[in-house]
Amino acid sequence: MRLITLTAVLALIAAPALAASHATGMRGALPSFDFNAADTDGDGALSRAEFTAYMQDRMAAARDEMRDRRVTAIMEAGDTDGDGMLTAEELRTGLEAVAEARKERRAEWRERRSSSRDAQRSENRAERRGHHDGMRPGRHGRMDRGSMEQRHERMFDRIDADGDGTISAEEFAEAQARWQERSERGGERRAD
Repeated sequence: MRLITLTAVLALIAAPALAASHATGMRGALPSFDFNAADTDGDGALSRAEFTAYMQDRMAAARDEMRDRRVTAIMEAGDTDGDGMLTAEELRTGLEAVAEARKERRAEWRERRSSSRDAQRSENRAERRGHHDGMRPGRHGRMDRGSMEQRHERMFDRIDADGDGTISAEEFAEAQARWQERSERGGERRAD
């Protein structure tokens, strides 16, 4: 019987994980943003290149974490004999279990979204975002690479309040405070 190791499982799910780059938690990216790590030249300001590189690194790390969680879930669901390796049958079992869990999560999500109140909020958010600005999601609701790069550009421009082409620590702190305030207001609305 042929055994499939963790490395092989990792390779099997790498492509779908990379395709799901939109699920990287971008909403929380700014509050957990490490300004000092992004400021690679240590001049106290972020250039557009530093900001973009940092954001791309964060997205790649998030994709890696997501892929690792999937591998762990497949191994836990499929490795019935506990030997740390998967036979073809165990791999099939693990993949089916993960797919079923995902299907259940999606059904729960759809159910929550189906209420008219949630639908109206979603519609209002889409209007405020103005999907006409080139940020229309790509295939299956995922942002394509060009759109994500455009999003980073717009984010940089919003944070760069004085328009000098760099983000100072002060500009960053102000943007972070605005982001936190918006997040708290959203949490209050969700709690109602």
